[in-house]
Formats: sequence, C-alpha cells, structure tokens
Amino acid sequence: MKRYSELVSNLGYSTARNITNEKVASLFESYEVPPGWYGFPPALVPIISDGSLPSYIGLWKHWFVQREVSFVTMSVSDDYRISEIARNEEQLSQIFVANLIVLQDEVTEDATWLAKHLGVENVDEIDGVTMTSGDDPEGFSALSSFKRNAPLSSCDPADYDGEFPTPNRIGSEYQCYFEYAEDSLDDLLDVPEWINPNSDKPRLFDRFLDESRLDYAWLTLNGTGWRYADAAAALDRLRKSAPADGNFQMMADIWISFASEYDGGY
Repeated sequence: MKRYSELVSNLGYSTARNITNEKVASLFESYEVPPGWYGFPPALVPIISDGSLPSYIGLWKHWFVQREVSFVTMSVSDDYRISEIARNEEQLSQIFVANLIVLQDEVTEDATWLAKHLGVENVDEIDGVTMTSGDDPEGFSALSSFKRNAPLSSCDPADYDGEFPTPNRIGSEYQCYFEYAEDSLDDLLDVPEWINPNSDKPRLFDRFLDESRLDYAWLTLNGTGWRYADAAAALDRLRKSAPADGNFQMMADIWISFASEYDGGY
C-alpha cells in the first residue's frame, strides 16, 4: 500500500501526499500510514486509514469520465459508502488541523507543526470554528476556504454545486453506487444499470467493454455486486483495453495485487 502515496503525488496532490506521513498518523489515535488493506472499490486512492472501524480518507477519482476529483471518507463497515469531505487540498488540510485541535483540546505544538507541514496559515480561524462546532463537518462551512466549492458534507444539499448525488437527485450521469446513501435510490427514476444494486455487474461490465464503453465499464466496476477476485480480473481486462496512462496502470497494478487474493466482495 506504500505505492498509493506515490500515486497521490503523481496525480498532482503534493499536499495530500504530505498527509501520508508516519508522524502525521502518530498524532491521531488510530490512523495508519501506509494505509491498511481492508478492501475498497478501485475508485478510492487511499491516503490514510483508520483500522479501528475500519475506514479510509482518500482521493475519489473516476477514470474515463469527466468528474471532479474529491476527497472522501469511506466506511468499510458501512458497505463502503463514501462521504465527500473536501473538494481541494486546502480544505482537506484544514480538516486535519481542526481534527487534531479537537482531539488535543487546544492548539498544541503538534497542531502547530501539522499546520506548518500542510501549509495551513489560518490556525486561529480554525481554532475559533472548533470552539463552536468541534470537528462537525457542517461547522467547517464557517471557514473561508469552504465558502466556495463546499463539499457535500459541509453544506446544505440544496446549495451544493458539486457532482455527488443529493437527496432525490441523480445529478451527474457519471456516478456510481457507493456515492448514494442507503435507500436513497428507492425514489429515483431511470437509475443507470451500473448503479442498480440488483444488476449482474460482471455481465454488465463485459457488455460495456465489448462496446468499448470504458466509462460505463469503469462505473460498473465501482458498483456493488462483485467478488474481489472477479473485480481484479475485470480491472486487468480494462487496463489492457485502455489508452496508455501510467497513472491508471499504476492504480490498477496496486489494486489488483491486493484484490486478486482477497476473499469476499463489495
């Protein structure tokens, strides 16, 4: 899993890579660097993991589609559901500083070091927000960096202008199952096949790959209904069909190396 840190950097997120640091992880109670493997769909590029839940914080990147890259939390124990927590590195860095201030109950030397390590300059503003709302994601909406491009977890869904689904709205064509809250699909019409939890994902994937619809094949691969070994074999076929892209190939290599030998499914 160490190679994910390099991938984060290759994708252009140098500040996020600074989080993949053993000292950063040691400041918190249960974070792990490099992240542990607890299973996750391949759209997640993990930055750090929490082995007590388990859960991840990482990049959420869809390949072959026009989608903004976001930072998310993923709960393995909650059927791999994700929550968008930041839409840029500035927001993500400030979340980490806020979480540490709350954990240590003040702006400690550790928090000051972390802020400097992540390039965060508004520690006083963050401290003031934590005094009011702790580390509640909704409270981060008071930070200046969250006034524009607010992530879904920190704003009213009615005001959200990103690409994740909101209640009673599919939104972007290019979404996948794990972006939806439990039961949120029940009242939606015309749910795409790759999102439908009851569709035969391996068969659907083969159909899209035969049609050279790499976008839909990718989204199908990130839907529920897979055994890890079957998903690893499918991703291997997808990378052999995809245009040359070193970062995609690297992601596939890492994920397949763990998933191909992992029991269970998602």
